Amino acid sequence: MKLITTRSMLLIYVLFSALILRLLISPYYTHNYDMGTWKYWASQLVDLGFPGYFNKISWSDYLPFYYYPLYLVEIINRFFNTTSDLTFKIPAILSDLGAGLLIYLIAFKYSFKKRIILMSIYLFN
Repeated sequence: MKLITTRSMLLIYVLFSALILRLLISPYYTHNYDMGTWKYWASQLVDLGFPGYFNKISWSDYLPFYYYPLYLVEIINRFFNTTSDLTFKIPAILSDLGAGLLIYLIAFKYSFKKRIILMSIYLFN
């Protein structure tokens, strides 16, 4: 009995390839205004806490859940003493991979090949 099947390996290969591609291109496609805003929001979240942040910042136009990853990213940045843009992109990259996997799982009624193609269209678009 094989522990890892060929299908599982292909699924892992596609997800890993999408991850590597996103990590390679992540330094080149960032809108500076967005990145500056995320960094400011993250630092304010850590400095003021959530209640203080929402009392001070009135122009936050993202849904509330987004601030939790920002908070965690800023904690990690401060722990490792870094200001890397990549750390702010990791939650979105992981979300993309999760969405691709979700597409694969939702398309369970199709053949394996079609599910991989659907997932790949999303991940490599």
